[in-house]
Amino acid sequence: MKTLRMSIHLGDYASDTAHLTCLQHGIYFNLMRHYYKTGALPTDEKQLRRIAKVDGRTWQRNVALVRQLFDASWRHKRIEAELADYAERSKRKAENGKRGGLANAKKKSSSPSPSLSKERKKEERVSSGRETIIHTSESEKTSEILKYAPLKHRIVAGVADEFFETFWRACPKRGKASNPKQTAKKKFNRLVADGVRAQDLIDAASRWRAREQHLGTEPQYVAMVSTWLNQRRFDDAEQEAAPINGAKTNGQGNLEFTERTDQLADAIRQYGSVTAAFDASRLPRKDGSG
Repeated sequence: MKTLRMSIHLGDYASDTAHLTCLQHGIYFNLMRHYYKTGALPTDEKQLRRIAKVDGRTWQRNVALVRQLFDASWRHKRIEAELADYAERSKRKAENGKRGGLANAKKKSSSPSPSLSKERKKEERVSSGRETIIHTSESEKTSEILKYAPLKHRIVAGVADEFFETFWRACPKRGKASNPKQTAKKKFNRLVADGVRAQDLIDAASRWRAREQHLGTEPQYVAMVSTWLNQRRFDDAEQEAAPINGAKTNGQGNLEFTERTDQLADAIRQYGSVTAAFDASRLPRKDGSG
């Protein structure tokens, strides 16, 4: 039996070795160290002397007192008890480890595969409303590329892009002035992911364009689309309807729209955007043509 721990009980050691000299303490300590390491001491005197690290004469002069601490076979009662206890604890740990390993193996064999478990968790999140499935076309509903897309984190490619292109066409143009499309697209996708309806943004952009056309705003002074989105100008009350020719203001600064307001709103609802309404010649443009 081998152990890496050597246990010294200071109180017992002091009482058992009070009669020993410093040299004899050294001999006794070396013998105990070997005992703990190997589990026993040899009975051969030469081997014991080598373990004690003393010469023959020194051994003969001091062995009598040291030997009183062992029995006739050089066995030590306390060390034997501690080694037996150590062996018992080691055996229990090994058995417990074996049982635990078998239990883990059994549990692992009976558990579903990681991919199946992942799919089940997704189904639970979808059924509870914490996650939404978004697809890009009807044909993909039953395909293997259905994507699980948490609304707060990502949008499946192809869905938001299609809405954004419609939104981008509905926005007023800035001519040659800077109007980064990709920056606007990222903000548009984020707003849709955060729950803003894409169609609401498209409708607000159409009203924004109509208003800028009515006011005659020069292209370079039109706000960048990304700025308009970042500042959530689509929520502005003034975007509820675009002012048109013939509109009047009251003393409170609120717009009172004439019959042309309803005419413009009806055309936008019918044709989907101000541009389409103008192209269909349902409304005259600002310069009166059409």
